Amino acid sequence: MTSARSRAAAFAAALLLAAAIGAVGVRAADGGAIDDIKNAAPDNIAELLPDDIADASDPASALGIDYVFSILLDAVKESLAPASGFLSVILGTLLISSAFRMFAGGVSDGALSEPVSVITCLSLAVYAVVIMEQLSARVELFARSTSTFTIASVPILHALLTSTGNITSASVTSTGLLTFSAALQYTAAYIFVPLYKLGLSLSVVTSVTSASAGASGVCAAVKRAFVWLAAGASTVFSAVLAYQTELAAAADTAAARGLRYTVSSAVPIVGGAVGDALRTAASGLSVIKNGAGAVGIAVLILLSCPLLISLFMTSAGLGIGAFAADALGCSRESALLSELRSCVGFAIAIVALAAVVFVFALALFMKTAPAVAV
Repeated sequence: MTSARSRAAAFAAALLLAAAIGAVGVRAADGGAIDDIKNAAPDNIAELLPDDIADASDPASALGIDYVFSILLDAVKESLAPASGFLSVILGTLLISSAFRMFAGGVSDGALSEPVSVITCLSLAVYAVVIMEQLSARVELFARSTSTFTIASVPILHALLTSTGNITSASVTSTGLLTFSAALQYTAAYIFVPLYKLGLSLSVVTSVTSASAGASGVCAAVKRAFVWLAAGASTVFSAVLAYQTELAAAADTAAARGLRYTVSSAVPIVGGAVGDALRTAASGLSVIKNGAGAVGIAVLILLSCPLLISLFMTSAGLGIGAFAADALGCSRESALLSELRSCVGFAIAIVALAAVVFVFALALFMKTAPAVAV
């Protein structure tokens, strides 16, 4: 009996030491884990985060609605000038096209209207495609930056969950984030970019040459199929990750309760001290964990929202241009702008889906209660 009690006391002391090491390991006192998450973000994104985020008593509160809306407002302001210039060039080209077409119709009874339409349509296509290629590069950069940030932050998140007793949850969440980040990077580089450029090419071809008008339906079908497949895959991934996280959290909680009961039964006084120590450490670690998750969500918002705002403004400019082209009787230009707008919608869907899934995964991380405190 004495030997059993000695072993239990030693085991309880080891648990106390493990709890202390866990608290120091994530540097809960000085917010080191939050600083590590912040440092994992790209430099231009880290500069937008509050400087004293790691020193705040509740780091998540420093990244509230007011902060998010101020960042979104700044992103809108920065995107207004390029979007206005883009729309101005489109409307100016349409007005020139309409004027030349009226002049050509009066001079040659309409014989020159078709060549003038083709030339102005090509000029408009060259300008619009250059702008949209830049957006494509930004989408690919978003995928790379998100993947790099996830790979750098997953070990930190894994350590935080492990320190609160959520060992199984840490493995599930880490594996899910790494899997989706790798899938996003490869999808953006080897599927999205080729299909996006194919869509741009077909948009120009179908607008300039009436012989290839049937290709527009094929292009739209490919884009719709890819978006639906991406949405379905993201939904399935999110559902599976949520289900696995719930099961893992329940298993971790049951294991922690069983361990505390065993220690308390063997050595009541020391066992109770172990439980109190673990709950105290877990409460501090929970604050740091939620703060790290909030910083991760803020980084993802800062990565995705400026790009989404630019994409939405570009789409709006193309939509206004297509409406103006119809009003001016420029049917060829209207078809081109409508096709290009569908390509921008393709990019919006990819960025939005990726951002939603990553935010959902980090929200699951923040939602997971410390197993040792339950």
